Amino acid sequence: MDWNEMRDRWRAEPAKTPMAEMLARIGARSGRLRKAVLRRDVVETVVAIVMIPPFAWLAWQLGARGQWLPFAFIAFLLGWLVYVPLRLRRARLALPRHRADLPTRDYLAAELDGMIAQAGMLEAVWRWYLAPCAIGVVGFVVSARGITPKTLGYAAVVVGFCVLLHVANRAAARHFRTLADDIREQVAAFERSNEP
Repeated sequence: MDWNEMRDRWRAEPAKTPMAEMLARIGARSGRLRKAVLRRDVVETVVAIVMIPPFAWLAWQLGARGQWLPFAFIAFLLGWLVYVPLRLRRARLALPRHRADLPTRDYLAAELDGMIAQAGMLEAVWRWYLAPCAIGVVGFVVSARGITPKTLGYAAVVVGFCVLLHVANRAAARHFRTLADDIREQVAAFERSNEP
């Protein structure tokens, strides 16, 4: 082995310091969560794109017939279908990207803020996602069909489904909170190691 090979090998194999291992561990978990966020956003966006034309057609039909209350609920759902992918995109873009020029502590602080923001969004899913959807769907069905045992049963199914989605999102938020706690511990350890 000559000096050039040794230099190349040395540069290719980063030092296995506790900080490097910690950053690799956090980076891997963060990468998995980011991929899950991207998959979720793609699915939600595709569903919204598929749903907008039939809902727009239905709104047009209801408006042409003068059925203004069902029309209002469908128009509300159309606004919600546009809002959700935009909200998810804004939250995803707020996640920091690892940059080589960013100091480790600053990157970890930004990563911590991003994980907390994602967890908060998932924990509040009932407010910006589930409640508007349930209000729009149940409102449309009841305004179009009236209050009957079937529409009340349908409303109960919609509310039950929203509760299940809320529970699932709370569980997903725990993954982001766990990673945020790990990052918080690492930031504290990093600050302790740099104290004089």
